[in-house]
Amino acid sequence: MAEFDDSLPAQLAAAREMVYSGQVEEAWMLLNRLDALHPDSPDVIALMGDATLRAGDAEHAWELYDQAIELDPTWSGVWSARARCSIDMCNLAAARSDTQHALFLDQKNAEAHYTKAILAEFEGNRMDAEIGYLDHPALGDQQIGRLDVAMDHAAVMRGGQALGHLQQDPGGLERLQPVLALE
Repeated sequence: MAEFDDSLPAQLAAAREMVYSGQVEEAWMLLNRLDALHPDSPDVIALMGDATLRAGDAEHAWELYDQAIELDPTWSGVWSARARCSIDMCNLAAARSDTQHALFLDQKNAEAHYTKAILAEFEGNRMDAEIGYLDHPALGDQQIGRLDVAMDHAAVMRGGQALGHLQQDPGGLERLQPVLALE
């Protein structure tokens, strides 16, 4: 008979699998229990942010990532996750700042490189964007779950016509917001 592993790392792995397989409600039940048992765990809070972002609530996810940053300001992955939320909320200055901080902490942070590419595309710098999009797989398979969320949104943005006109159109970000909210 297999033995149940109720350690925090095993429970986080189970919750992460649920979040990225689309079982967000089930993950929330486990994450709420883990948060009650480990209220100061940046891992639990960051995974709650991942689940919240997956569910489409970028503002609440940003708040959760912010809490995780307060608990562990040296964790590059949570800085890049918060940057993704800032992009979803059309706060590009905050996204740029968080992305730069994430890369300062870890130059191999795949999600931060991808986010940097998204920001370059928003700014109309196609060359830097393409380099970022092409370079991110070479950085390894770290943070794949969060990167999947970033790639889902980036695919929508790359396919959208709004990006090409964003710089010439001051109202472009407002019209792009519904597109960014798609999962």
